[in-house]
Amino acid sequence: MQSGRTKGEAETAIRNVVIKFKQEFMGRGLMAVKAFILPDLVLVRLKGVITQAERQLAKSSERIEMVKAMRQNLIF
Repeated sequence: MQSGRTKGEAETAIRNVVIKFKQEFMGRGLMAVKAFILPDLVLVRLKGVITQAERQLAKSSERIEMVKAMRQNLIF
């Protein structure tokens, strides 16, 4: 890596930035975050993104769309 960091260090730094953003922006953390640096892609896997309330709402198909729309309006 050109920055002087190892691949593992860079993946950890990306992971930490995502966790910090989630905590500051959404007011809560995630269950798990893992970052992967590939030759032409950076992939970040998030677990525990939706809240318990969203999970409960998403039990019916029309409410899944409501949760998606709410999330999109919040982020974008």
